[in-house]
Amino acid sequence: VNLLALAVPLFVIQVLNRYVSYGIDETLATLTIGVLIAVFFEQGFRRIRLRLAGVVNEQQEESLNQQSFGTMLRTKFSAIMHIPVCIKTEMVRGMDVVRSASSAGNIISLLDAPFSLLFLFAIYLISPTLAIVVIFAIVASILIAIFGRSTFENQTKKLQGFNVEASGMLVDAIDSADTLRVFNGTRKLLEKWNKKQAQIQKLKGVLAFRQANVASKLQGVVALMSVSVIAMGAMQVVEGSLSVGAMIGVNILASRALSPITKVT
Repeated sequence: VNLLALAVPLFVIQVLNRYVSYGIDETLATLTIGVLIAVFFEQGFRRIRLRLAGVVNEQQEESLNQQSFGTMLRTKFSAIMHIPVCIKTEMVRGMDVVRSASSAGNIISLLDAPFSLLFLFAIYLISPTLAIVVIFAIVASILIAIFGRSTFENQTKKLQGFNVEASGMLVDAIDSADTLRVFNGTRKLLEKWNKKQAQIQKLKGVLAFRQANVASKLQGVVALMSVSVIAMGAMQVVEGSLSVGAMIGVNILASRALSPITKVT
């Protein structure tokens, strides 16, 4: 898949350098047919890869479901009797987080990430200077993601704790409804519920803002990288050390190199 992804930027380079310069229609036809074949096979392999990742993920999900729920059933009652019902429920629901993290799309993103080196190597063969620009963009993206994730961890743990507390209130409201009414605890529980929901919504808003902030910074890195590649590439074109087709092709390759990194982060 990643080797075939080189076809489009190479097509752009060859068309601008060969067809535009000499105007031979047979050259354009040959290049166009070749790149269409490459794109056809690339899309086909992407579909096959997605299906394979889905099959592997489905097997892992089934195993996780059996292990998590089976462990809960087989555990001695004395070992879990002191654990609140809400926490035990969240323990089983936690498998949803694992499943979302190991989805087919995430697996494919992890598989694609090392191939950024392939696109980076292709850029280096065309222009070592522009390769350095792309390296800086990749490093900047990784650092932004690392620092952004460190700010998410504490807030995410706090949100999980709030959700557990809210689940406990819900269990109490369902299982002890009559007791709450007899001892006039309905109003107090409702106040606690409203307060907890307000905390949850506030924390969700903070997390959403920070996630959007990280995404915005990553988009900024992509834009700055493209501007830098075009600007420095244009200088090399004027100097005669780089062609216009190669400059545009490097810009496409740079986006291909950075895209897997931003998806993984």
